Amino acid sequence: FDENKIEAAHSSGFDIVLSMMVSPYADTTYISYIDEIVKKYDIKYLNLKKGQENHSQEKYTEKNVSALCKVIEENGLYLILSEEQTQLSNQKPIGYQKLIDAAEGRVLRSYETVDFKNENLVEARYHQILNSVVDRNLRFVIINQFTSGIGTFLGKSDKTNEATRLVMEKLESIGYNTKDYD
Repeated sequence: FDENKIEAAHSSGFDIVLSMMVSPYADTTYISYIDEIVKKYDIKYLNLKKGQENHSQEKYTEKNVSALCKVIEENGLYLILSEEQTQLSNQKPIGYQKLIDAAEGRVLRSYETVDFKNENLVEARYHQILNSVVDRNLRFVIINQFTSGIGTFLGKSDKTNEATRLVMEKLESIGYNTKDYD
C-alpha cells in the first residue's frame, strides 16, 4: 500500500478501503502490516479480492485466513466483497466463509468502477455508479481513479471527482441518503 496516498486521503476526510487478495501461501508477515495501517488510519473497510484461481492446494495454509479473521474481528472491519464481472454473484476469496463469519454481519457487496476505451469519462463513470446503486441496489461503490485516456493525473482526478459529485447530487435528488452509511 502507498501510505502517502492513504495519508493524503485520510487527511482530506475520505473513508479508506484497503483492497487486497488473501495469499494462499505460508507467509503471513503482510497481515501485521495491514493491521498496523488499519489502526493508524482508522480504516473500517477491507475489500477482499478473489485472487488466484489455481493456487497449489498443498502450499495453501490456514494461517493467512486465521490471521486476517483476527484483524477483521479486533478492528470491527466491514468486509467488502466486489461483484463478479458477470454481476451474478460476489467474488469469493480464499477462506470466504471464515472471513464472513469474522465480520459478524458487517459484509457489504460492492460494485467497482472500471475504465472503458473511448468513453466520455465523466458521463460513463456517472452511469456506472448510478446504475450500480439504483439498478442493483448496492450501498457500497468503489470509485477508482480514471487511468485510461489522455490527460494528467490531476485532470483525471478532477474528472473522477466530477462524476462522483454528479452521482451524489442525482441520488440525493431522488431520495437516497448519501451522508450516512450505517
